[in-house]
Amino acid sequence: MFFQALLVTLAVFFGMALNYLFNFFMARSLSPALYGELAIVIALYNDLFVPGGSLQMIATREIARLDKKGKEKKINYLVKKLGLIALSVGLAFSILLLLSSFFIDRVLSDNQLKVPLQIMAFGIPFAFVLSIVKAYLQGKERIVEFSLLTAAEPTIKLVFGASLVFLGFGLIGASTSLVLPSIFLLAVYMRIFFKQGEKHDIKISKSFIVLTVTSMLMMLYFYLDLYFVRFYLGAEQAGYYNVASITSKVLVYASGGLTAVVLPKYSKENSKRLKPIILNSLIFTLPILVIFLLMPSFIIKFFYSEKYSSVTETFVVLCLAMFVHSFFRVFATVLWSRKKDYVVLTLTIIGLLTEFIILIAFAKYGIKPVAYSVLASSVLMTVSCFAFLKK
Repeated sequence: MFFQALLVTLAVFFGMALNYLFNFFMARSLSPALYGELAIVIALYNDLFVPGGSLQMIATREIARLDKKGKEKKINYLVKKLGLIALSVGLAFSILLLLSSFFIDRVLSDNQLKVPLQIMAFGIPFAFVLSIVKAYLQGKERIVEFSLLTAAEPTIKLVFGASLVFLGFGLIGASTSLVLPSIFLLAVYMRIFFKQGEKHDIKISKSFIVLTVTSMLMMLYFYLDLYFVRFYLGAEQAGYYNVASITSKVLVYASGGLTAVVLPKYSKENSKRLKPIILNSLIFTLPILVIFLLMPSFIIKFFYSEKYSSVTETFVVLCLAMFVHSFFRVFATVLWSRKKDYVVLTLTIIGLLTEFIILIAFAKYGIKPVAYSVLASSVLMTVSCFAFLKK
């Protein structure tokens, strides 16, 4: 498990480095206000893609079980079926986003987001179908290919994003680069949807609904603080806060390789071992936390420039919050592998409500209180999840 997780983690780190280069470039090239708007576009894109992540998880669990039995033709049938479902859901969200783009500018009292949201609507269906490709590779434990695909997405985004912004397309160019990776990579892997299959029945409606609701709430939790900063404090403060927020999220992404390996492996084995997971989580996240806490000011100034130095203290608080939250993500993956979907949903609701209540009370006082709300809710979610696993 460690070496598979290490391989995926290296790919995640490579992709993460490119994602952060993307953010570094955008933060330096755009004004804090425009960078704040781009942060909202990225957050909305991630929120809307949540059902695709749910389909990927369901597909990964089922493909892993079929792969253990050597049922290749049933896997092919499942990939086709879920691919059509993913396309349908993606188109529905695309239409919803197109409709919402016509009035969201008025809600946010500016005139910057309409076109980026329409561009995003075009790319959403491709991203949904690509999630089934990822599930296929992950479920069959084709870790090298899965790792390459993981690294390819941010590479394409960075190349096109930097090029379009350099050519003067600004926020629209940056938004366009978000949807291009899915289009290119899906074209490469389209062949998996045309393999000969054998009918395989799978009931996904209940699991899909629970996982989708859970994942949407988890994604909302991930960006709720940013939305509150944008609403209460404005686009410029959202730009400053996002510098601290997006950098601290490295700690959560660092555990992504481990969760990618744990889901198919524990789905096959139904393992109850927690110590190896906790140890691997520490190996992948603790060194990063130590580096961040030892030189927070240097990291912010070096990567984002002197103009963002005021967010150093906020960055430290968010690093602690994301370190704790990374364990929640890993523990939740173990529960998902055992089909304990309702437990993860309950714990996510508890954490989200806690964060929401604290944000309502303190967000108007500045970005540092917002960071403390994330820390408090992350501790509650992680401790509760670990207690349930031990029980």
